Amino acid sequence: MGILHLTETEKRKHRRLSKPEKMAHLEKVARNRKLIALAHEKGDWIGFICLHEPQEKLNAFQEVQGELSDADYWSWLGEVWRELPDVRHPFAAVLFTSNRAKQSELMTTAEYNFYRKGLPDRIRVYSKRGISWRLSKGAPRGRQTIQKKDVLALFDRGHYYEVIVVPSSRL
Repeated sequence: MGILHLTETEKRKHRRLSKPEKMAHLEKVARNRKLIALAHEKGDWIGFICLHEPQEKLNAFQEVQGELSDADYWSWLGEVWRELPDVRHPFAAVLFTSNRAKQSELMTTAEYNFYRKGLPDRIRVYSKRGISWRLSKGAPRGRQTIQKKDVLALFDRGHYYEVIVVPSSRL
């Protein structure tokens, strides 16, 4: 199989496995890497993004963003963001403030409808993580009131809503 260098995410997963499971995990990682390389070679950008682990998908998206149509850019940025664990990404602000057309593809229809009709003009937000704020009070850190006009997107995370706030706003 040759030397296989694992990402930090793969290393954490690998450490928790028993010896027999470790070999199967390495084989799976190697197969997945071949599929990722093949998708990249064929220009299957969506496949390339989807084959990455959730924690790595935003990096994969950033790598191929220039190859995506405007509609795919926004649609897949939303898909990838929804799948991410609750972590901070230093380049997320750049991705969310792109001047590409069809930004309406970023949110699902249900998210967009809630954004348009369910959000008041002044919104109480909690738990800032980079450009992301929660709308629920769970573990409040840094309670703030923001203006709806500063919200770029709203995402339904299942047990809470998250808003992406324009970085130029004064928060």
